[in-house]
Amino acid sequence: SAFPPSMEVRRIHSPMVIQIGRTPGKRPVPIMNDSVPAKFSREMGLTFNEFLRTLSAAIDPLTFRLDGRVVTIVDPAGTILIDLHETGERKIASLSLPVTRVDFQFIDLDEKRRKVFMDRFDLYFHRGGG
Repeated sequence: SAFPPSMEVRRIHSPMVIQIGRTPGKRPVPIMNDSVPAKFSREMGLTFNEFLRTLSAAIDPLTFRLDGRVVTIVDPAGTILIDLHETGERKIASLSLPVTRVDFQFIDLDEKRRKVFMDRFDLYFHRGGG
């Protein structure tokens, strides 16, 4: 395989789409093409300030309230809590990239509402590479 042994490759619906995630000792990142759990965490390659700059567009027309590093979004069907941990650093050779653990919690939102929210959120927070 072309992927390092520490990486896991999973097929998603289409045979041309794969997701790569770390497996040893880490909870896998939920595959958003499938169901969205009421609670999950993921690492995002950005800083707290970068997250806040993108958030308004990602959740429009909803708004958010910030209390420290916890974002509260009130959806007509329930509440979304997003807890951003301290930003760390991931080193790849001589390159240093920011990495922030982000915890998501959906309160009173059904599976369909969670999926719609995360699809839009992921669209805005997706970062492309060369």
